[in-house]
Amino acid sequence: MFLKIFESQKNISTQNYCHFSKQSFSKKNVILFIISIFFLSISLFSKEMAITFPAVCYFFILIFAPYDKENSLIKKLKKDKTITFYLKVHSFYCKQKLLVGYIIVVTIYLLIRFFFLKNPFQQFIFHGNSIYVNFLTMCKSLVGYLKILILPLRLCADYSPPVSKSIFEISVIISLLLLLFLISLPFFIFKKNKIISFSIIWFFITLLPVSNIVPISIIMAERYIYISSLGFFLFLAYIFQLILKRSKSIFMFSFLLMLLFYYSKSITRINVWRSEIVFWEDTSLCSSRAGKVWANLGYVYLKNNMLSKSKEALLKSLETINNQIINGEIDRYGVTYRSLSNLGIVYSLEGNIDKGILYFKKAIKINPTYAKAHFNLAVSLEKKGSFKEARKEYLIGLKYDPNNLTARENLKRINLILRQLEK
Repeated sequence: MFLKIFESQKNISTQNYCHFSKQSFSKKNVILFIISIFFLSISLFSKEMAITFPAVCYFFILIFAPYDKENSLIKKLKKDKTITFYLKVHSFYCKQKLLVGYIIVVTIYLLIRFFFLKNPFQQFIFHGNSIYVNFLTMCKSLVGYLKILILPLRLCADYSPPVSKSIFEISVIISLLLLLFLISLPFFIFKKNKIISFSIIWFFITLLPVSNIVPISIIMAERYIYISSLGFFLFLAYIFQLILKRSKSIFMFSFLLMLLFYYSKSITRINVWRSEIVFWEDTSLCSSRAGKVWANLGYVYLKNNMLSKSKEALLKSLETINNQIINGEIDRYGVTYRSLSNLGIVYSLEGNIDKGILYFKKAIKINPTYAKAHFNLAVSLEKKGSFKEARKEYLIGLKYDPNNLTARENLKRINLILRQLEK
């Protein structure tokens, strides 16, 4: 079904492109083009991966919209190779006119994104503090995405793979060879097998925004392949079509087997999402080296008043994030100060207020702008009767989080207590 839909759209699009120079300024085409520009603009502000749309269109035209061989002029002049080549180039140029509007929209979006909507605190740091290390790591991640699609045996909400520092690592060598083969394949087979060529191109182009060419904090995430997976499913549909032509029984058996496999994995995966505790416990099993996973698990335990488990998970997060930093990675999520602050809460709830204060101060030392640590420290100081110090911490915390209503109410109460003490 997917392949039939694609084939029909391909045929319609090819016919439209072949007559683009004649029909491009018709009222209907102009309206449709404006609508497509509008929806592209909306998509860019909802999912940045939409910036790959012009590139996908470019290759679609290149592969599926050849020049009109049935044109009478071309028939007469096709013996002249020079003229034929010119007509091919001119035809391709006419078809590419559609992309100009899309490219302008994407360019405007990028200017807005990086100049007007830029986060002043955003850091563009490559993984491993090196372009080279970042490149090797992302090569493994791209192959990892293929593995997830083909054999999703162990899915994980946070993969956090270790960075690769040497090109001579076995996993890096295999990944580089496989990527080199897949990326070069469309250029050799696109005339003989356009669907496979386009499916490979679609997969890799739509992954470019999340390939850390412009550094982002996440190395690999399942949600990044939602759009890219369409290329994989197009390839899969084509393969099943070939099987169907050879044998209906083999097609039915293989299709049902695949359907049963993916269905069972989906049902199993649904159970992981039934609660926050189950979700982060499962993630900690498949991503045990990620400090942020243990930090989130510790926080969830804390919310559910499971203090001993929370303490264990938070201490584990500090241990793992320290190992990551030793290996050249960066604490991008503030795991260290968040875990220290939450450990302070755990110790305070257990009745060890002094130890809790110690951990709050450690968190503040690492990140003086972390308002929660200031508020938590203020609460502990208030319990000890240090009202002036508590008032000071509330004021500092409100400087960084002025909309915290609970802290404002607590500050009013502290001011009232201090006025009464002065009397």
